[in-house]
Amino acid sequence: VDALPAAVDSPTSGLWDRKEVAELQIGEAVFKAALTLGKDAKTARTIAASGALPGGGDARDFAYRWQWSLSCVRSRAIELSSDGQGGATRAMLVPYVDMLNHAHVDPNVEWTAVAVPDDDDSVSQKNGEAKQKLVVALLARRDVRAGEELTIRYAAESSLDGFCLFMGFLGGHNPHDSVELFKTTAHAAAWYGDAFKSESGERVVDPAKAAAVAAAFANKAGPGVELRMGWGGRVADVLVDMLVYFNKQIMPDDDPQKMAAHAVRVRCSELVAAFPTSAEEDLAWLEKQNARREGAGDDGEESRRRDERRKLAVEYRLRKKALLQHFIEGAEGYRY
Repeated sequence: VDALPAAVDSPTSGLWDRKEVAELQIGEAVFKAALTLGKDAKTARTIAASGALPGGGDARDFAYRWQWSLSCVRSRAIELSSDGQGGATRAMLVPYVDMLNHAHVDPNVEWTAVAVPDDDDSVSQKNGEAKQKLVVALLARRDVRAGEELTIRYAAESSLDGFCLFMGFLGGHNPHDSVELFKTTAHAAAWYGDAFKSESGERVVDPAKAAAVAAAFANKAGPGVELRMGWGGRVADVLVDMLVYFNKQIMPDDDPQKMAAHAVRVRCSELVAAFPTSAEEDLAWLEKQNARREGAGDDGEESRRRDERRKLAVEYRLRKKALLQHFIEGAEGYRY
């Protein structure tokens, strides 16, 4: 228990292996998942080498049980303020609360930590003190009908990455989903210089000046900014502003906002083309898998779990492709 994470530290959920991780096809998700698999395996080996394996069994058996334990923590723990006042958060496993289903849109309850009188504390009662304890409470966000299922939002306005890697599901349409367009402003500026050249093929953006501009925009945006694109044409402010700046410099006669949208569209097309499978191939695989499951008998628990993990990975990357394609086909501009 002491070796389990004190916070929901990293993916993955569901005992993935490296081949299954590769099926995600999204670079940042593959990197996070692969990094965690290596870290978890190292921890399991360290505990196994100590010679004190709880429950007995060999190192391989322990490694499997260790992954199962981590999966439970990462997929079911909730993070709440440990003081009930919005301070530092702590990961908690709360019986029954972890059985609430998620809703991307309009959940009817939310969880919080509240302080209540500690009626069980005999010491404080003897001393006449009004001692309190923290409990997890569910608060209704709106009127709840009799018999209506209680739903919660596991992560507020979060992309599908965390749901896939931490929790092992995707849920319905997530209006807050997004994809990474560039790692950094420097990456975006270098790409812009390569993608847009003169009719003779010459560079129109000086690499050194582009790097300086990228650094200035990154400094203005501050640390932790992510250059992502979401549903409804939501594009990171700093990326749009930098593209508009470049457009004004090299294409002063054109609408810089429309040209920025065009640049984002070009980038989305590149990302779609870079996938090893197409959306049509992903859909065909899912249809084939559904047909096979309907006509097959019991293939065993592990086979079923493996199929579910593969299905999750395919659906995950398919939704990312749909998001990119949506911008390519319909976005005249963007909201940010």
